[in-house]
Amino acid sequence: MFEREIRELTELYMQILALLLQSSAYPATPVQKTEDKAKTVKRVNLSDLKQLALNDLPSNSSLRDLILAEKEELPVQEFLAKLDILLKLLNKEIP
Repeated sequence: MFEREIRELTELYMQILALLLQSSAYPATPVQKTEDKAKTVKRVNLSDLKQLALNDLPSNSSLRDLILAEKEELPVQEFLAKLDILLKLLNKEIP
């Protein structure tokens, strides 16, 4: 039931890891760079993930509520810190 969502989250996770490791093995389309006082801050755009949660997760899903409550963009480090919780909730909600 959630196979596509798991694949998409895994792909997003791999893209972020590749970017952090300075690898070009995966395209980094959901990750953007912004200039912040002469230092580059890498950010993750969550709009696709939010759309997926809105369309595919049940309205009573805790994972859905958590994803939809996030900002549109997060710094990569903050997203990685939250990714573990998102994946745990996903595993808990899969029957």
